[in-house]
Amino acid sequence: MARPIKQGLDYFPLDVGFLQDVKIRRIIRACGIQSIPILISLLSNIYRNDGYYLLWDSDMPFLIADEVGVSEGAVVETVEKAVQVDFFNANMYKKYSVLTSVGIQKRFFDAVTRRSIVRYDARFMLININVYNNSVNVYNNPVNVDNNPQSKVKKSKVKESKVKKLIRDLASKPKPNPVQSVKCSTCNNSGWIATVDEEGYEKMMRCPECSKRRQDDKK
Repeated sequence: MARPIKQGLDYFPLDVGFLQDVKIRRIIRACGIQSIPILISLLSNIYRNDGYYLLWDSDMPFLIADEVGVSEGAVVETVEKAVQVDFFNANMYKKYSVLTSVGIQKRFFDAVTRRSIVRYDARFMLININVYNNSVNVYNNPVNVDNNPQSKVKKSKVKESKVKKLIRDLASKPKPNPVQSVKCSTCNNSGWIATVDEEGYEKMMRCPECSKRRQDDKK
């Protein structure tokens, strides 16, 4: 079974000026100091799961409240104030019950540019995703060192040189003489010509006199 592709992040950046952001200060002033861990819990759930948004359903207020140790009412109040001050996008919250923002989406897609596959729902996008589609993915680089064209050329040349060497060796090997001067196989007189086969073996030959005598004996 294939391992599921990871979507969320293991960690996310938290700006050192988080508490100085005017949106955060408005939320704290309206909802109290307990709104800080609520917001951090919301951001953690966003980046950990889908990466760039959180579906705000009926279970989420309880889950966040249980995680942080506050009341569900405090969580709902904080979320509504965060939407009001544009910490979360108001249109996405009203239309899809989704918590997200331009900043959240940018941070997520900046963090996953090295991945081969990243899922996203076009309905929830507040940024131009095409900017990230053009990113160079170093873990999915089309240049594969194990399949490098230069390596293929080198291997091809080595193979070709071996073939050429074999051809040269065969060409330089002395070929058997198609004819040789041999002795008659019957009378042992020399000076007669015998043919030689392709493997270098002499074919048995008789001189004309012995051949005629053999034919007369058969009569």
